[in-house]
Amino acid sequence: TLDELTERLPQNKEELQSVSGFGKIMAEKYGGRFLKEIVAYCEAEGLESNIGTKIKKQRSKTPAGTGKVASAAQTLALFRQGLTIVEIASERKITPATVQEHLTQFVATGEVKILELTEANKLEAITTTLQQTGTVSLGAVKAQLGDAYSYLEIKAVLQHLRFLRPDEAS
Repeated sequence: TLDELTERLPQNKEELQSVSGFGKIMAEKYGGRFLKEIVAYCEAEGLESNIGTKIKKQRSKTPAGTGKVASAAQTLALFRQGLTIVEIASERKITPATVQEHLTQFVATGEVKILELTEANKLEAITTTLQQTGTVSLGAVKAQLGDAYSYLEIKAVLQHLRFLRPDEAS
């Protein structure tokens, strides 16, 4: 369900109910919370709903679990060629949110340097906010920092901090 939410980016309760796992009751009970974060993220990143796009589950011929690694590696290779997030998404026929997720995974391993995804002054501000608030909630940190900071930058900094202090990672 969470994967489908990040792929399809529903913008209202009707669209949310088309996501598997979100029926009328779930949408009424939890939909507002999810939609608030999804809509804010989409506005911040200039993304639109992909609700009309049917997510097809493809059977992989690769061993279980290796498909996601291969997909992320393809994203990294295109990023290394100088393509932007939007260009990578278009080339690979995936959402910009998926590209961002792939790249932040590589921040956690050190394969993508944090300064490739954010500026030094933003790194410092996000790190300070994370330390002051004691939270890793992207929404709470974003609300405190404001619109000048993207969810990608916040998530990348979180992964960067985990890379620097793997013993503290949860």
